[in-house]
Amino acid sequence: MKKTGMRRAAVAAVTAALLVGCGGASGEGPSAEAVRALSDEAQHIQVALPDFVANSSSEVQNIYRLAYVHRDVLRYMPCYCGCADEGHTSDLDCFLREGGPGGSIKWDPMGHT
Repeated sequence: MKKTGMRRAAVAAVTAALLVGCGGASGEGPSAEAVRALSDEAQHIQVALPDFVANSSSEVQNIYRLAYVHRDVLRYMPCYCGCADEGHTSDLDCFLREGGPGGSIKWDPMGHT
C-alpha cells in the first residue's frame, strides 16, 4: 500500500475508532485490510502508554499508539462526544495533549471510555 493510501486508511480507521471510543456512531467502519494494516503499524510504534491504556485490550493500546503517531491528522478532526466542556477542541484532545512539562505528552482517558 502506498504512503498516500496508508494515510487515508489511517484517517478512516482512526476516525472510526475515535467515534466508537467517544460513544459515537455505529456502521460498517474501515475495511478489514485497513484495520490489519493499522494494527501492524501500531505494533511498531514505540511510545510509553499510561497505565489505564497499558492495562487495556490490544485494540485500545493500538488506538492510542495510532493517535500518538497521527496527531497531525487528529488535531483537525472535530470531536462530537460533548467533551468541549472539558476544553477539548478536536479528537486529538480525547487522547493526548502536547506541551506537558518539558514538552512531554499528557494522556487523556476520554478516548478510553
